[in-house]
Amino acid sequence: MNKPSTGSLKVLHLLLLLLAVSLPLQPVSADRGLITHPHASLEESGQTAIVAWNGQEEVLILSTDVKSAHATTVLEILPLPSLPTEVEEGSFDSFRKISDLINERYEATNYFHRGIDQTGEGGVEIVFHEEIGAHGITIVRVEDLDAFIEWVEGFAEEIEVELAVSPEFRDAVSNYLDREIRYFVFDVIEAKEATRSVNPLIYRFETDVLYYPLEITAASNISEQTYSQVNLFLVTKGMINSTLISSANFAPRSGFTHFIEVSVEELSEISPELADLFEDDPLVMNAYYQGPLSHLKDDLIIEEGALHAVTFAERLAQALVKLPLIALLTYVSSHAFTLTPLFGQFVVTVLLLSFLLGVPSAIFFIARRLTHRLENMSLGPHTTGLISYGVTIAASIFLLFSGSVGVMLLGVVAFTLIGIAAIIFMIRRVIKKKAPEVLR
Repeated sequence: MNKPSTGSLKVLHLLLLLLAVSLPLQPVSADRGLITHPHASLEESGQTAIVAWNGQEEVLILSTDVKSAHATTVLEILPLPSLPTEVEEGSFDSFRKISDLINERYEATNYFHRGIDQTGEGGVEIVFHEEIGAHGITIVRVEDLDAFIEWVEGFAEEIEVELAVSPEFRDAVSNYLDREIRYFVFDVIEAKEATRSVNPLIYRFETDVLYYPLEITAASNISEQTYSQVNLFLVTKGMINSTLISSANFAPRSGFTHFIEVSVEELSEISPELADLFEDDPLVMNAYYQGPLSHLKDDLIIEEGALHAVTFAERLAQALVKLPLIALLTYVSSHAFTLTPLFGQFVVTVLLLSFLLGVPSAIFFIARRLTHRLENMSLGPHTTGLISYGVTIAASIFLLFSGSVGVMLLGVVAFTLIGIAAIIFMIRRVIKKKAPEVLR
């Protein structure tokens, strides 16, 4: 793989915050390890990422909120399956725009970095180093675990960060190397005495699976003390099974039950790098985690075979579900039997039955009236009936399935009243037939 060009590597948000270090009060985010001065209390109150994958390449847009009680140097670390082909500075607008897009569909930061020796030691090769905005970025390729640990300790000493590499972190790195994940990105920033969001970085790299690193965080010896919020926006060619997200301890929030499709043009507005991944319109999903970082024990990995292509039947069903009438009936039916007292449940049930009965009753009654009026036009009984019922059914469909809530409510009220009248009519007929003496 080619090295990323200096021009494209404008901002590499290295989330190697995940080093397991023996430091007190040192929270870390879900996919990163933090190393800082041992007397500085550092918090990562939240992390947001957009993970877009087309089956061959992934674009990762990542941002973290960092807070420190004192000004301090912070080292972040992110393991990647391949050398990034592009690293650029992103915009917080990307997160806002993708959040707004999902919400619309459902309406139904100063750094310090010292110079680093570019000479690679045995087993560790520095493949990229650059200061980008608020980030001092170094990417290394690792072939030997012991050499890497020794290099990390020397790297931390040069930037004046005290650390002690824990056995858990060493095991996590070993696991990454066993899985042929050999690239580690180091990002040096300076945390201020206030919460601030470090400008997001955009990484593009080759991978045959959707990949989001989490294991290295759980390996941190401070992960039990640290609560964090991780908000992931996943962009893929198909739907991801929600059980895969749940098994990673994330809550599948949006796009897993009802698919959210976005156009390539909409993706381009979020970030051109995302749109460049896809030829056809992809799907967007949102997953969320809040809790101790120690629970994030495994990387989030989704294979292409686990993606589900949206079928025509699913598209049709979702289109119907979005209609105001279906939304109203779904809401009413789901709440009908939770009302108290029981009389409320009875009333709602009667109204639902009246509406359901009122639709065919209205069609039959109005069609019969039209038929009588058309009899004088010499169209023949079959043609007259076809026209009468066709016009009536078309009008009913317009009322009930209109995108206008006002028109829909007018139809619902009308059909419900007709249904109530039909129920009363049938009750009277039954009483009249079975107990004629009651009417005398």
